[in-house]
Amino acid sequence: VRRVYMELKNRGYDVNHKRVQRLMHDAGLLGKRPKEKYHSYKGEVGKVADNVINRDFSTKCYLSPILDRIQMRLSRTIWR
Repeated sequence: VRRVYMELKNRGYDVNHKRVQRLMHDAGLLGKRPKEKYHSYKGEVGKVADNVINRDFSTKCYLSPILDRIQMRLSRTIWR
C-alpha cells in the first residue's frame, strides 16, 4: 500500500492511503512482504571431537577444604 500510495502521490494524484488500501483489497492486490530472515541453526550442530591426545578435562575443586573451614567458622559464630 505504501509504495502504490507514494507512486500515485508522485504522479500527482491526491488520494488517501486508506482509499488505496481499500481499492487494492477489492482488486485482490497484495503488497510485497519482506523475506523471512535466514536462520542457520537447525537443532544439534557439530560433534564432540575424539580425545586423541588423552587430555583430562575433569576439574578438581581446590578451594573446597578452605571453603569448608570458612563455612564451619561462620556456622559456629552464627549459631552461638
